[in-house]
Amino acid sequence: MLCQKARDFQQIRVYRWEWAVCERWPDCNPAMDLRACERLVHRVWHDYQPGVQPPQVKGGRSRRVARGGRLTITLPHWACTKLVVLHETAHSLQRFRPGHGPEFARFLVDLWEHYAGVPADMAVALAVAQRPRGVQFAAYADIPTRVACQPLPRQDRGNTSVAAAATVQVPGGAA
Repeated sequence: MLCQKARDFQQIRVYRWEWAVCERWPDCNPAMDLRACERLVHRVWHDYQPGVQPPQVKGGRSRRVARGGRLTITLPHWACTKLVVLHETAHSLQRFRPGHGPEFARFLVDLWEHYAGVPADMAVALAVAQRPRGVQFAAYADIPTRVACQPLPRQDRGNTSVAAAATVQVPGGAA
């Protein structure tokens, strides 16, 4: 029996939504050098998986596609922006189904809000309003939560303008 990969039913929807978010909030998506990307990945991992080694961040000189996995995040030059780095970091932290499903979309909103300053309610409204079908979201209870809100050790701090890590849960769950 052959194993079939589950269909990523809303991948294109998520990508279109991200493009719309980048257009709507361009100040939330600054270009970054590879070292700043690495600091951001480490910050997010420190907050969600304290004590666990984050993935290695590599430049993808000969790559066209950004990839986020548990061991490595590969970023071509065009992908060294805050929202793309957070997208790939979300993939690296996925404990739910792989791909761009409802849990991924909800987790991405949480990362954008806390590390890039994108207003969560407006980002969700933008996603749901897409035509012909909007992005589907899981409840907040279905995504990872930040467990560490302490500052990073001195050598890991960087000038990435990462928002203060304060845990905020929206009552009621799903949008």
